[in-house]
Amino acid sequence: MNSALVSADDIVGPNVFSGINHFLETHLAGAPADRWPQTLAKITSQPALIAGLTNRGFLQKDYLADIVIINPDKLKGIGDYQNPTSEGEGIETVIMNGQIVWQKGRVWKRKVGKLLI
Repeated sequence: MNSALVSADDIVGPNVFSGINHFLETHLAGAPADRWPQTLAKITSQPALIAGLTNRGFLQKDYLADIVIINPDKLKGIGDYQNPTSEGEGIETVIMNGQIVWQKGRVWKRKVGKLLI
């Protein structure tokens, strides 16, 4: 599968951070730690492999990585289609391509990465 770049400005939906919160809250809140790797692979390495994206989806040398640091005790997805910009709770830091882009409610940098589909 080839990937194409699209403008994120054209996408209307719940805030990406709240969407991640909702997924993590739904599938991991209260779950035993041994269930986390398999569940997280569903939104990291598995999509990268299916889409044929090389050097993505895993944390290893020479790979491009986005890292989300969470507090599992505070996970809560708040954003929805009626309130798409409402941010979730429990995500502490987001790192894209080695740069902090969001930390505890404060946006540090914008347009660091690209949306791949």
